[in-house]
Amino acid sequence: MGLIGSESGYAMGMGAARAANSKNAASAVSSANAYMDKLGSFNASGGLGQLRANYELAERGFNNIALSGSPKEVMNARMAMEKARKAYNKGLATEASLNRQLNALSPQA
Repeated sequence: MGLIGSESGYAMGMGAARAANSKNAASAVSSANAYMDKLGSFNASGGLGQLRANYELAERGFNNIALSGSPKEVMNARMAMEKARKAYNKGLATEASLNRQLNALSPQA
């Protein structure tokens, strides 16, 4: 009778292990899908390269206007440059976040 009880306990333990593995796999798939969604929308907007190009263009525009523009033009150009800089910095943070997520999803050695 003791043997049957231990076999039953073993089977229950294996069932629990399978359920845990299944839950972990579902969680991993969900995390991977969320990562791919974020990466896709980040790249669809042009990604970091586009944000950097926008910032550089705004900076050049500001530098040109600062030399000969009216105070209002200079202020508007500066605000546009600051907005582009903030978007670029946010893009850098997004890229870093995506890299951390990718590293978390990658199998560990």
